[in-house]
Amino acid sequence: KSISPSMDICVSSNFERYLYHLAGDDPTTLSSWMKAFESTGQLTITGKKLEIAQADFLSARADTSMTLSTIKEYHEKHDYMLCPHSAVGVSAIQQLK
Repeated sequence: KSISPSMDICVSSNFERYLYHLAGDDPTTLSSWMKAFESTGQLTITGKKLEIAQADFLSARADTSMTLSTIKEYHEKHDYMLCPHSAVGVSAIQQLK
C-alpha cells in the first residue's frame, strides 16, 4: 500500500483495453490472455506483439519518500500542490527524461 491508492491497483481497466488493441481487437485472443493471466498471474506475449508492447511503454517507480519529495519540489517551484497520484507520474517522467 502507498499514499497513492490509485497507483496500487494491480490490473486497471486500461490494461485490459490496451491488451484488446494489442490483440488486434480480437476478443477471443483477449479472453484467452485474460483467463491465463487470472489463473497464473502471468501474461506471456511473444514475437511482434511483444515488440509492439515494449515500444509502447517505459517504466519508473516512486516510493513514498520520492512522492513526497516531488510534491514538495513541485510546490516550491510552481506554487501548485500535486496530489500523490500525480506526483508519482511527475516523478516517473522526470526519471525517464
